[in-house]
Amino acid sequence: MWHYVDIVPRGFAAITSGCSVVEPWAAIICGFVAAWVLIGFNKLASKFKYDDLLEAAQLHGGCGAWDLLFTGLFAMEAYVNKVYPGQSGRLYGLLMGSGGKLFGAQIIQILA
Repeated sequence: MWHYVDIVPRGFAAITSGCSVVEPWAAIICGFVAAWVLIGFNKLASKFKYDDLLEAAQLHGGCGAWDLLFTGLFAMEAYVNKVYPGQSGRLYGLLMGSGGKLFGAQIIQILA
């Protein structure tokens, strides 16, 4: 039981890369889904008998990859322009009206 109680704050830690460019409602969704991503990666690690007591690989690898994908989907144009002033034409999230270049770049970053 404690394992699942402990998983929620770790799941919410996954919003790190996109915290300045997504809406608060989106950050909550990201954290909720990240908790399930972490559970999935923990089950996968258990299946392969990967011994990681602190779940560092699952948290930073699995939830970090989810966070990058999430940012590529939900980054708001207004927030991106505010965070990076004077740099017009910055990429923002696919589901927020961008052409998907940021999302594609995030996928390449995960695979690299």
